[in-house]
Amino acid sequence: MKSFLVVIALLVSMTVGLQAQFTCPSGYTQVTRTFKVPSPAGGCCDVEVTFCYKVDLTTGKFLVTYGPVTYPSQACATQFGPGLFNWVSKKIYYYYNTANIANCPATTNLVLDETKSSCYSVASPPANINDPITFIPCGSTACRRICGMCLSTSETDPCTTPAEPMIVYTGCQNTTVVCEGAGTGALCGINTCSSSN
Repeated sequence: MKSFLVVIALLVSMTVGLQAQFTCPSGYTQVTRTFKVPSPAGGCCDVEVTFCYKVDLTTGKFLVTYGPVTYPSQACATQFGPGLFNWVSKKIYYYYNTANIANCPATTNLVLDETKSSCYSVASPPANINDPITFIPCGSTACRRICGMCLSTSETDPCTTPAEPMIVYTGCQNTTVVCEGAGTGALCGINTCSSSN
């Protein structure tokens, strides 16, 4: 039992170290922000996301890349995966895009260019369901999505007051990479890639 606890402690210290090492690429701005996202069980959940963004007017791209994601409790963490990043990318574009966002069906002059690790792992297993849980990028492969975007004139964010209009993706190009390390009991096996638009 003692050796099992030592192994767990080593894994926790390794993954926490990886979380602390997350840095943005050169020229990007790093942000840690809490977003409210819809919960599959109803209502909304808080999720803290560390990400990097950059507006590149030369290429016409709004670039985003992701780091650690933390839920205040495990109850909401069941939604972690491609859907979370789909939602959060729309909110990041809405909050941090310095260009005017066009109403649909017109599109904005910048497109979203998003990359993230194709796999995440749990940084430290929580002791109980009410403890925070952090997911960190792992592995060496990444997924990429490039989308045009516009502002919906009918769909609103159910987790904001007053309700904010939602971004709509248009003409997405997805590069989906298989999550390395996937499998039962894998430390680095939570898929974050989306093949949907």
